[in-house]
Amino acid sequence: MKNKNLAYNDSIIGKTKKEIIEEFGHGFNFYPDDSWNYEIGKTWWGMKTTLIIDFEKNKATKFKIKSYYGKLNLNNEKNAKNRSNTKL
Repeated sequence: MKNKNLAYNDSIIGKTKKEIIEEFGHGFNFYPDDSWNYEIGKTWWGMKTTLIIDFEKNKATKFKIKSYYGKLNLNNEKNAKNRSNTKL
């Protein structure tokens, strides 16, 4: 099976936000944010695939592709850490 990340690798890293918009469109992203999301696929049974691009100083530095059902929660690790620190 081909790695999905390789298909986007050359076309994303190092590009500015303006170049990303030209390639993928605006989507529902807030321009000043340091993380943008693009839905790149959806199956008939509801699984969505999203491209997540992280920026530093207006340039794309890393990305990941995440598949999920329901709502996308980008803060899973942070929320899990906060729950483990909560005293009952």
